[in-house]
Amino acid sequence: MDAAVRAPTGLVDAVVVAVGAVLALLGLWSLLHGLLPARRPRHVVRSDRLGVVVDDEVLASAAARAARSATRLGPDAAVGSVGRRALDVVLLPASGVDVDEASAAAAVDRELAAVDVVPPLTARVRVRTTGRIDG
Repeated sequence: MDAAVRAPTGLVDAVVVAVGAVLALLGLWSLLHGLLPARRPRHVVRSDRLGVVVDDEVLASAAARAARSATRLGPDAAVGSVGRRALDVVLLPASGVDVDEASAAAAVDRELAAVDVVPPLTARVRVRTTGRIDG
């Protein structure tokens, strides 16, 4: 209390106003963050009987598994990721192994057609040009 008495008269008021403004902005941000819709990494799967929500990691994993199965690659040879409107699968074949990109893309498209997600996803399959060394 002694420090507040010794301080210049306008300084204490300015500090209180500044701290109050910062707290008001934090409160407004928290309120808006809680009320406004946010982007969640999920898609809806169409079903006649049930309401199904699927996490994007599950969709990416299923697409990578379909591409791996179609190309007969090992379990660590495909990576999938899902964005807002696109599903991207990257195949990582062992060095010297030829991979049929068209069959992998067809398998991923079949998997997406079977799941029928909303909003619809566009699939893209890429084969990495630099191979891995399996040992």
